[in-house]
Amino acid sequence: ACGVPILNRGGRAYSSSGEPLRLMYAGRLQEKQKRISDLIKLADKLSALEVNYVLEIYGSGDAAAIRSYTSQLAGLDADTQRRVEFVGEISVERIRQKWARADVCLLTSEYEGTSVSMLEAMAEGCVPVVTAVSGTGAVIQHGENGFQHGVGALDAFAESISFLARRRDVLATMGRAAQLRVQEHHSLDHYVDWFVTLIPALWASPPRRWPTGRELIQHPASVRRFLDEQA
Repeated sequence: ACGVPILNRGGRAYSSSGEPLRLMYAGRLQEKQKRISDLIKLADKLSALEVNYVLEIYGSGDAAAIRSYTSQLAGLDADTQRRVEFVGEISVERIRQKWARADVCLLTSEYEGTSVSMLEAMAEGCVPVVTAVSGTGAVIQHGENGFQHGVGALDAFAESISFLARRRDVLATMGRAAQLRVQEHHSLDHYVDWFVTLIPALWASPPRRWPTGRELIQHPASVRRFLDEQA
């Protein structure tokens, strides 16, 4: 789907049992597709389970949407509000630094390709807890290098996060498995190797005619003339 750089190939530290579990989301702040309000609902459920956590939310969205999310958060108890922070948009380099400190990557999307943000998080050893949509199934082995749950299944999300908060040893094991998965299948090195071999393979393929009867849409006249000459 996409190659991501592996900047830290060694071990990394995870939060200890006496520290808050560090949860993080990075991406577009929108309701359609991303279901950002589910993150706020999830925070409420985690507080009800007495999970010791902090949640940082990074990204950009329109002002009305962000006001809506902050208003929803303001309706929760003071302790939950203290644990959740809308940070806003930051640079790619800083996002990578944040992933290197986070324990868990959250993704509550209703639909998704193979999320680049998720791959970048896993490359830094974060454990993904995400919705079971098409793009996550090819990367995550449930219970081994992350957790997948149904869209809107926030009770299941909360249980998985609560488990990781109680079992920091399992958190570290799953984080290493997540990083290894990306190193072996989604690293930028592997992607470039594949892409470089793809180019000569395409050039070595015999030319293919444009399918008869298929209209060329929005092609400039020069392209039309070229294709007509090849026919």
